[in-house]
Amino acid sequence: MVLSYERPHLLAQALPTIATQIPAPDEIIVVDNPSTLSRDVDAVLRSHPAVRLVRPGANLGFAGGMNLGLREARGDFVLLTEDDVLLEPGTIAELEAHLASRPSCALCAAVMLNHERGSVRSAGMHVRLGGVFRQTVLAAGEPDPGPGGAAVAVDAVPGACMFGRRRQLLGVGGFREAFFMYYEDVELCRRLVRRGWTVEVVPAARVRHFEPSGAAPSNSELEFHKMKNLAATYLLHAPTRVLPEFVVRYGLVVPLRTAWRSPASSWQHARAWAWVLSQLPSLWAEREAMLYWRP
Repeated sequence: MVLSYERPHLLAQALPTIATQIPAPDEIIVVDNPSTLSRDVDAVLRSHPAVRLVRPGANLGFAGGMNLGLREARGDFVLLTEDDVLLEPGTIAELEAHLASRPSCALCAAVMLNHERGSVRSAGMHVRLGGVFRQTVLAAGEPDPGPGGAAVAVDAVPGACMFGRRRQLLGVGGFREAFFMYYEDVELCRRLVRRGWTVEVVPAARVRHFEPSGAAPSNSELEFHKMKNLAATYLLHAPTRVLPEFVVRYGLVVPLRTAWRSPASSWQHARAWAWVLSQLPSLWAEREAMLYWRP
């Protein structure tokens, strides 16, 4: 399943790398979040008649789009990826073989390389929900070590390309749709690990990710989603003892530091915390329910 948004030129390159996998996928679904370039996406798909297009009535973001694809898919296993990711030959077969042999593994992922530079983009992530948030992308920027080596358990894998059991992912609720985008992969992986499963990276499987063109766009709406989702992830999963420090640091200190040089960013932080407060009862109730989960 491929999530598409405003990048038909990249989708045109990504689809052949999926269609030519051996064995061939049982189905290929493109979920296109509607945009001004959706007509160009339609033109790309005319060259791939076997691909099924699903287009919601509105932009569901990353989390909602991926969940829609999960619900539309029919197979036991599902690859969740994006229009800016290219699969190397044998990727799906390696991931499926690994997951089929590991009942305790809920999600696995390939090593992700930068398409142009060839260096490692991600070999999974270690995440620390302490007073200061730490997310370490393993091997980022290092030379490609090649496809050898055993699978490695990690805290999280990028949502840009992950492989799992469809019913299992739907059974835990999939991605948290209120997140829209950012940290939805970390939160899902955290939820799975708390249920006793593992998340693993399979070095024999490889994908290439297009590097962003130019500087990342400055978007106040994205700042809002980043902050609210990070705070919600903490409320759901962080140890209770670190929550006061986190709230003071990210709810007061960071907005005050940025207020003078970026009032818009400070405003989005305030808006994010207002959203978190409005969701606090339901988030805390879910956190309490997780205490009774058993592997």
